[in-house]
Amino acid sequence: MCDLTRYSTLKELDDWVQGVFNVVGEVPVVYAVNKIDLKDEVMILYGDREIEQAARAFEAPYFYASAKTGENVETLFRRLGTMVLQREGIPVAT
Repeated sequence: MCDLTRYSTLKELDDWVQGVFNVVGEVPVVYAVNKIDLKDEVMILYGDREIEQAARAFEAPYFYASAKTGENVETLFRRLGTMVLQREGIPVAT
């Protein structure tokens, strides 16, 4: 998860994901770009281009989300769950 209002959280996410991979091996990754509910109230410090570049490094989808309003939270967790099941070879109904 990165914070849309703090670019450093996106930059550091790469190291964080790699650290997880170093401990548990490669696992499915979904990027959650949090605080989308603030998009009209604060200065947004980065956008699609930066997020796509960061997520591409791990072949990860990304979702704009809001922990406050719940926007896209269920969607991103469902996507992550589907990725985990598919990785394990478990059929997933669509």
